[in-house]
Amino acid sequence: MQDILRHLHAWGRGDTEGAGSANSGAGRTVLLDSVDSLETVFVSGLVDDGTMVFAPPGDARESASVGCLVRYEGSLTASGDEMSVGEDFFVEAQDYAVTPFLAVAGPTLVRVSSQVDFDVFLQDADRAREQGDFVPALVHPMIQLGDLCALGGAHGCAGPRGRITVDASGRVRTSPNGMLLGEVRDGLDALDARWSAVERPAGSGCPVCLGGAVQATAMVTAHRERPWLSRYLHAVDAMRMAAARGLPNVRPSGFAHRLTPGCEGHEDAADMRCGAAAAPLVLFDDERAVLHDPVAGRQFRLARQAAQLVELLVVHADHDAAADAATACLGLDRPQALRALGELGRRLADAGMALPSVSDHPAPATA
Repeated sequence: MQDILRHLHAWGRGDTEGAGSANSGAGRTVLLDSVDSLETVFVSGLVDDGTMVFAPPGDARESASVGCLVRYEGSLTASGDEMSVGEDFFVEAQDYAVTPFLAVAGPTLVRVSSQVDFDVFLQDADRAREQGDFVPALVHPMIQLGDLCALGGAHGCAGPRGRITVDASGRVRTSPNGMLLGEVRDGLDALDARWSAVERPAGSGCPVCLGGAVQATAMVTAHRERPWLSRYLHAVDAMRMAAARGLPNVRPSGFAHRLTPGCEGHEDAADMRCGAAAAPLVLFDDERAVLHDPVAGRQFRLARQAAQLVELLVVHADHDAAADAATACLGLDRPQALRALGELGRRLADAGMALPSVSDHPAPATA
């Protein structure tokens, strides 16, 4: 069952990083709306040893020399659909616009399914950025937001080599609301070539995975105006993980709040640029501070001042500037601040967490 959960989680998210790199190692996931395409899927090169194929029941191939076949009931295509595997696992699909009204009863995949959904998503992201107000359902441990590779400008896309959706007519997309890539019989190389040929402006989301629901120009504009969208998605992941660990009310640094006094008004903060979306993220409340690793999906408790120093490092992306800020905001003398920041930077590097660099991240584009 853990393998099934990992594949469905990866198929829903669509990205190549975040939440513990859930897609890493999961292999390809192929979800069929109809059993009629099952035989063709196995003979067209879409399945290898690491592939898990989800298909409805019916008179078709029950076993294969490669891949793993999982039978399911129901559907995950449209809003309100429910999919079940066996008697114990159920997951529901919902459109993004209904998220504020969801009564969460079990695992739920929330997807942007229209331009209206996308506009609501952007409004919610803006409110979180400006007011620190996150939609409660989005940070619930049972909710997963789908197609992150399209919603976040810095989220990599798994593409058809990571996930495939086959409709009842045998047509292939990366997601139910994605751009049409071809048919099952075309084979993986042809599908991947068409996916790769689609123009992707730097810092914008994958236009393929929501191409059937959102105009590419609208997506490019949204990402150009909001280079922090991937950071927002990582913050949602972080808050969801913290809630599952019994910390439901922590606030993510950079979304209307900073842990370090005097740090709130810093303009052009490095961690709000697209290229630094995966930098360590500080979560905090009045009593605790937690460090979230967006790439590996790990969280650590930190002493408050250590968390403040991490925050200064990711905000300024420069040890000297962070030391100046630590002197002004935390009352440390400059040599002491430099030593503490240097030691903290080394420890983060040893733990596999990369800090942003000023030279790596040019100023964000304006609309």
